[in-house]
Amino acid sequence: MFLRRSVAVLILCPLLAHCGSGGDAAPEAGPPAAGVFEGGTGAGLAPIAGLQYRSAEVAGTTDAEGRFEYRPGRPLRLSIGDVLLGESEGGAVVTPYALAGGCAYPPPLRRLARFLYSLDTDGDAGSGLQLPDVAASAEPLPIASLSDAELETRVRAWRGTADGLADERSAVDAFVAALDGEAWTQDSMAYFGVQTMLRSQGLAHDGQSWFFSWRYGLQRTDAQYRAEAGDLSAIPAVLREQGSNHIGDVDVLDGTLYVPIEDDAYAHPLIALYDAQTLAYRGQAHALAPHQAHVAWVALDAARRVAYSGDWSQMDRINVYDLDHEFAWLRALPLGTTLDRIQGGEVYEGALYLTRDDAAKSVYKINLDTGTVLPLLTLAPDASGALGEMEGVAMRRLDDGTAMHTIDLKASYLGANFRHFRRTQPPNRQRWCS
Repeated sequence: MFLRRSVAVLILCPLLAHCGSGGDAAPEAGPPAAGVFEGGTGAGLAPIAGLQYRSAEVAGTTDAEGRFEYRPGRPLRLSIGDVLLGESEGGAVVTPYALAGGCAYPPPLRRLARFLYSLDTDGDAGSGLQLPDVAASAEPLPIASLSDAELETRVRAWRGTADGLADERSAVDAFVAALDGEAWTQDSMAYFGVQTMLRSQGLAHDGQSWFFSWRYGLQRTDAQYRAEAGDLSAIPAVLREQGSNHIGDVDVLDGTLYVPIEDDAYAHPLIALYDAQTLAYRGQAHALAPHQAHVAWVALDAARRVAYSGDWSQMDRINVYDLDHEFAWLRALPLGTTLDRIQGGEVYEGALYLTRDDAAKSVYKINLDTGTVLPLLTLAPDASGALGEMEGVAMRRLDDGTAMHTIDLKASYLGANFRHFRRTQPPNRQRWCS
């Protein structure tokens, strides 16, 4: 009886979660179907080479392009040496996430990422992983049954070096870069002149209206930036009396505008709530001390029912607050990279986007499972040839793609640039985790 084989490619997806198998079903007849692994830092190929596989009686080792053969409808077992990494369905594209059962980063997936990263013999995770040439075992041991010390012994023996297991943070960050990397291009820019007084700190969008903030006030506009509501002095007297005098980058959810307000002494960081239509203060202000001193921004996560914020200076963690219980502090998410001068933030598609007022005026993306920091873009100088101060950020899903919006003040502070970006390369997460 003729047994059909299909060819696929193992994709280096940062964490073996069930992004699952991708691609179309194998053809009923004809030459083997070919697949390709996509990964790296958001572009190009990132195969896993040297990984041993078995699907029914079909067995072999992934080649330099990550290719393997599989028997449709039968489990695909992946291993190296005597270590079984896991099983998945075969497919035109398989990612490490398929072995772990999801695209989050629980301890088993972090451990798997660390082990694979440690075995890379060419030291360039951005181009994929080249695993050492190791004799296959007929009965490999599940990786979960082996201690870190036992894995480290294998890494040293198989690579022939004194280096053991890689640092977990470095390994996970490399895998996250392949999963979440994306590219953006600025496609237009509006200019605010005299309106800059009211549009110089933050921005948000609720699907219909734009919301802007300046140091002391708030404004709501229509899609063409025509003012519909505003308050030049939005900080209520009860807060001014304690020194509160600076509004940061705002966010909006379910008819409520969330406004970060701080004082010169950084003694009373708080989030105040306003009616999104009238911009009237709702009499609620939630203190964030002692968890942070600055509060230049707040970002709301409707899916998780939490809010994120962090210190403006030397931010090495993101604070997570409970939206449904008066901003009770829940936990801190350590960041893989310490960031300074963070001015704005917004959650989009489960990730946190941050603006930074550094020399380049940068935008970053934060993986909210791992704290991995991914640089996304820097601003180009405007017609004046200079860059001023980077401010807030807003994200929107449009019919023709995803848009990002930022505000940066002119170097002279006599005006502001309202920039609009389009995502030109979506993250691999959209293919691997759909």
